[in-house]
Amino acid sequence: MNMGDKKIERKYYQPANLGSILVIFLCAIAVLNFLQINNPSQVNMQDKSDQWHVEVTAKELPITSNSPIILQTVLMTNDGGWIEGANIKATLTMDGAENKEIQFQHVEDGLYEYATQMGDSGTWSGELEVKKDNGIMTRPLEIVVVPR
Repeated sequence: MNMGDKKIERKYYQPANLGSILVIFLCAIAVLNFLQINNPSQVNMQDKSDQWHVEVTAKELPITSNSPIILQTVLMTNDGGWIEGANIKATLTMDGAENKEIQFQHVEDGLYEYATQMGDSGTWSGELEVKKDNGIMTRPLEIVVVPR
């Protein structure tokens, strides 16, 4: 066999739909940009823990299990001004078994309330989150519920 008689063929991989792959890739980038722009809750949030003050209590104490209660938060700036129009929510857990999601509603000035009842007695623990405009503050939260 003569080396000159053998023809070497080189095969190159070329995707048949290279244009389609490029279009899908560009669409994915556009969707990610859209989601980032339209989800301001996670973009450029500034920690306001050093500028805001929040207190959490119940309208009537002590909090007893399986009884209606009104939880209250008072939200103020550190110089004593009321903060209105904030989004205040809390997530509480009782011994890791029962979860409670709380969304406080603005009443007046810096007062926010949520009507509920706590099923089990004990210490409910979780986190309180306050958001307003581009500011956010989180803090641990504990609510003690006594037996009825």
